Amino acid sequence: MLDWSRFKQLLNPLGFALRLMPAGGRWLMLLAAALISAVLIMALRPALDTLEERLGALGWTLYAESEPERRITIVQIDEKSLAEVGAWPWPRQQMAKLVDAIDQAGAQLQLHDIYFPETNDGDAAFIRALQSARGAVLAQLPDLQSTQTVRSGLMTHPVTGISCDAAGSSTQSFVASNAVFAAIPKGHVAAIVASDGAIRKVPAFICVDGEPYPALALTAFFHGEPWAATITTGTGLFGPAKLLQIDAYPGLPGLEIPLDRDGNLRISYRHDPISYQAISAVDVLNGEFDAAMLDSTWVLIGHTAAGTADIVPTPYSGATHGVELQARLLASLLDTAVPYTPRAANWLLGLLSLAFAGVLFLLASARERVGAYGLPAAAVLLPLAALALHIQLLSALELWLGWLFPAVYGLCAASLLLLLEQSRVRHERSRVYSNLNSYLPNEVAKEIAYALPSSS
Repeated sequence: MLDWSRFKQLLNPLGFALRLMPAGGRWLMLLAAALISAVLIMALRPALDTLEERLGALGWTLYAESEPERRITIVQIDEKSLAEVGAWPWPRQQMAKLVDAIDQAGAQLQLHDIYFPETNDGDAAFIRALQSARGAVLAQLPDLQSTQTVRSGLMTHPVTGISCDAAGSSTQSFVASNAVFAAIPKGHVAAIVASDGAIRKVPAFICVDGEPYPALALTAFFHGEPWAATITTGTGLFGPAKLLQIDAYPGLPGLEIPLDRDGNLRISYRHDPISYQAISAVDVLNGEFDAAMLDSTWVLIGHTAAGTADIVPTPYSGATHGVELQARLLASLLDTAVPYTPRAANWLLGLLSLAFAGVLFLLASARERVGAYGLPAAAVLLPLAALALHIQLLSALELWLGWLFPAVYGLCAASLLLLLEQSRVRHERSRVYSNLNSYLPNEVAKEIAYALPSSS
């Protein structure tokens, strides 16, 4: 026959823990906290992932670098430009003038965060300007979000040496420049859109029809034809999940770029937005700018006018233009400081959680007053410690370790241990009262069991 009283006891882990030796009950609560933390994170993953990313970015925003970035200049097609030149798209002759003006100012490379899917009058002049420039790259957009196949223009300039399995992302939909621009190098401007609409990662390569196409920022580091690169598995506990290797120009060391396990680049938000110098496109066309801002720089040309669809939230602003994200990628690639998550991140977070468990066990085992005050304090301080460690690693080493699981575990474990110790105290005092009540009057038994010692 089923013993309902024993069955109810099994459903009450707190009661079961109270019947164990004190150390055993505490370890049981620590284990239960780990299970509860894992279930909470899985059940609330989208919201908690967003929380982890937003608070984790404090490693950049708290120590943002505002020193001007003079290697990269943004030429923005802004409201001022549209008011004077006209609505977008501009005539191809006007674009040719813009390319020539940037090149004559001494720019080493032009990266156009723009694509031209249709043909138009003046294409020949525009293409000649692009080809005669020191370096020019156009954008193309593989569509990772569409549920329907849409193909416009012609995807060009894939990379050899990389399989689509290693690249990670793939699609059959795209919007690219027309086939008349086939000779002009191109890079993709697709991004991974998070659940909150923010862009934190960009695929290093996207496969279309079995060919891997590089991100726009990466095209600045390819040379010769065909473009070639390799992706290998990372090594070491603190190494990245994957490592992209691009052969540099002859005589220079190759470039190694960390990627995540899905082949994505994480965007660095180390630099304050004010550090990126920008010029209005119409000022470049009219020659009304400081030529030193373009001399020997890499120039990004993109839309910043209000009403453009290329607007995303970032840790600094709820509305940032996509061309700034391209500048951030370029800057981190030039600095060889692309942020990444170490291969052993889960193990490291697990060790941190074990350290938290040890601290909490010692607090719970201490004298009653220490545990009574120490456990509530730990419930607040341990999550902050996990976040502080993440912030320090990100700001100092560009390592995105993460902090969510240790933080949730520290809070849950401290709360369960506090509940256990308070329940143990109540249980022990109730037992003392019951024993005393067998020999003493009720009021006397209560006074002895529950009141603090006194002279009376």
